[in-house]
Amino acid sequence: MANELIQQLDNLANSINAQSGKTAGMTIEEMNTAVEENNSEIETQTDLIVQIQAALIGKAAGGGSGITFDDIATLALKGEVYLTSTTVQAYALANNDGITSIYAPNVTSIGNYAFYSSNGVKTIYFPSLKTVGQNCLSNLAITTLDLPECTTIGASSFNACASITSINLPKVTAIPNSCLASVLIARLELPECTSIGNSSLSGLKNCTYVDLPKCTSLVNYALRNSGKLATLILRSETMCTLSNYALNSTPIWNGTGYV
Repeated sequence: MANELIQQLDNLANSINAQSGKTAGMTIEEMNTAVEENNSEIETQTDLIVQIQAALIGKAAGGGSGITFDDIATLALKGEVYLTSTTVQAYALANNDGITSIYAPNVTSIGNYAFYSSNGVKTIYFPSLKTVGQNCLSNLAITTLDLPECTTIGASSFNACASITSINLPKVTAIPNSCLASVLIARLELPECTSIGNSSLSGLKNCTYVDLPKCTSLVNYALRNSGKLATLILRSETMCTLSNYALNSTPIWNGTGYV
């Protein structure tokens, strides 16, 4: 099915390009306009455009404005989405229950709420991603968060991704408010992180060890209710500031763990 759809998409791109004089990089809106303006073989493929629009865009805010034809390399029935662009706009594919996997090897930035509450997503691949917007990947079903090039993440960007058991964020410099609360990791290392925001790592019920070698600030409730957290490593040359209840309801708070 995936290969067949790829071929259909390629044919559609070639048809639109040949008969409307535009490139395949047009948006969904421009594709529909091209179909309306050309009463030839493109018109017979209108149903395919509608199918793509319904399946890919779903209930996304703004009707998926800004998603280009080039972004849709393939969309199989199993919900795999491949993006070839370098950016994903705000709300682009939010609230889309039909997506299960997102592959975006070239994407470097994702706008606010871009994939918000697409809660069928179990796999993401963003090897080049550097900037993550607010709430953009929250409420997903992913188990692995691997963003090797990411440096900046927005507030609540991975909030309610409660199935995460593995995190790799080697270049992230700050974890903002409510970002990774209640994930299922057993161990966390953030080598470049200097600050942990309000409730950003709270409720890590399986986590026993957190290593924050450059952290200078743990804000309110940063790691509270992490009931197994017995070891917190802080090695910054600048003394780390612990705000209200940053370690509340942890073994460290109760005197059985250590910093």
